[in-house]
Amino acid sequence: LVTGGARGIVFECVFALARYTGCRLVLTGRTDLPEGTPPWLGAAPSDIENVIRQMEIELVKKDGLKLPDAKRIGSKSRSQWEVVRNLKLLSDAGIDAVYEKCDVSSRGELSALIKRISRNDTIAGIVHGSGVQKSAMILDLPQRSIDLTLKTKLTPMFTMIDEIDWSAVKLFSGFGSIAGLFGNAGQSDYALGNDMLAWMVKELVAEHPHIHAQTVEWTAWTGTGMVSEQEGKRFKDAGLIALTVETGVPLFMEGITGVADSRVAAFNASADFAGRPFAAFPVAARPRTHLVNRNSVTDTDEVYFSLLTDTYINQHLVNMEPVIPGTFVTEIFAETLNGTGLIPADIHFRRPMQLRGDELTVEVVRTDDNQMMIVPRERPDLNAKALANLSYASCKLVTSAPVEGAKLKIAKKDLKQLQQLSLETSASFYSTLDEKFFKALKTGPVFRGVRATIEDGDMFYSTVTMTTQALAAMEQPGRFVFNPILADMAVQVAAAWAMIRCNAMEIPFEIGTLHVAGAINSEDAVVICKEIEITKAQSKMDVAVRNLDGSLIMTLNGLVLKTIMTGD
Repeated sequence: LVTGGARGIVFECVFALARYTGCRLVLTGRTDLPEGTPPWLGAAPSDIENVIRQMEIELVKKDGLKLPDAKRIGSKSRSQWEVVRNLKLLSDAGIDAVYEKCDVSSRGELSALIKRISRNDTIAGIVHGSGVQKSAMILDLPQRSIDLTLKTKLTPMFTMIDEIDWSAVKLFSGFGSIAGLFGNAGQSDYALGNDMLAWMVKELVAEHPHIHAQTVEWTAWTGTGMVSEQEGKRFKDAGLIALTVETGVPLFMEGITGVADSRVAAFNASADFAGRPFAAFPVAARPRTHLVNRNSVTDTDEVYFSLLTDTYINQHLVNMEPVIPGTFVTEIFAETLNGTGLIPADIHFRRPMQLRGDELTVEVVRTDDNQMMIVPRERPDLNAKALANLSYASCKLVTSAPVEGAKLKIAKKDLKQLQQLSLETSASFYSTLDEKFFKALKTGPVFRGVRATIEDGDMFYSTVTMTTQALAAMEQPGRFVFNPILADMAVQVAAAWAMIRCNAMEIPFEIGTLHVAGAINSEDAVVICKEIEITKAQSKMDVAVRNLDGSLIMTLNGLVLKTIMTGD
């Protein structure tokens, strides 16, 4: 069921949705279908504006209509032409679709339509795209305009809440506006309506958690949509890049198919909203489910990273540059070998996997001497030795390896002390990092899960948690071999020990072997480190990550960290 779906951006989005899912569509709108086949009905998209304009001129000259009346007839004809054309596009694509004339802001009309559909069918999805927007400063805004704006956006919601069988609904998509988040000059009523819609959708999710319910706060669209020329100029002055059908529809589909958040916004990150804090309105990226993809054309294993979609990369800066964490590099090896009976050993991080632009694609290469390397996809044709020099990381392939970390455990009294410390204060590791070492390593909320630490001779313990941002960035378990964010936190704990002992900031250089035993069974875990060597130049230790009930999650055996900055 689609409100306002026969024209404009809503039609373009549900057209893509129907092609992707094969769903049938019931489109609604206030436009009457034309009687008969008036000549303008067959106009090409490139000609329709001129055809309608000529019709308006003839209505004034030949029929004696006043210009406003002719304009009204022309506007109605233009809408009818678009509805008929869109229905034909659906039919030509093999999509089962019907159009129902229905003013969804009328509770009676929408209620009657829902009952009529439900007699013979089940409404499994809803796209609520209807909206009215006529900008005016609030002192010039008549009450009837406010009522129409709010009724068109909210009355359908109240009607559907009462009339729909929500147990059968799988999808609800609401079309909002960034005006609902950030406001906009002349759009107080429109901003209010969209903000209220988003909160109603959030409540819908809470009451019916089986539904994928979401509001997308759209920026301006060009070529379609409700943005006037003056508003478009205002958006442009604010640095907003308007969406097109080509750029906006894929964002709609990404939200439908992958983003779990009930409220997301679609706009370019460089936009200037007059200093409004973006941090208060986190924009969700589609969570990663895995890293490695098979390129069927080249028959190679590849990984694509983008700062636009992999937002966690911007939260891991080494020497102030975005760098893929070493544990993600290890995950690439593990995913590539998954199911082969081989495991990566002697993992060596040769140089940082750094994004020098907005994106990076790497390829996993297996050599004749039973080794594996990660190299740039775009590279010259090189021999094995030269390719090794170009690589980001390498590993040996083995069938088994010692699991020293599996022996590491924590006493109940120490775990209890850690948990108490976690409640009382946050780990001093991040304070020291921000004060003394931020130029060497800077992290964001995704990776800031170290809670509290205890040192006991050659042992070091820490509690860690999967932050809300971490859970949003990575779908767990997804198709990951292990949890690379959790593994990164384990590496941070090892680095925190070196920082305490030697006043040095160290990052991964080698991992002897990675052993995966299980999955995290809550948001919290404990990291246990055993010293092999800790110096100002480098540290080496065995590391185990366990659930709070003691069950083993993973081990990093022979983890070597190298110093990139000292506190003095």
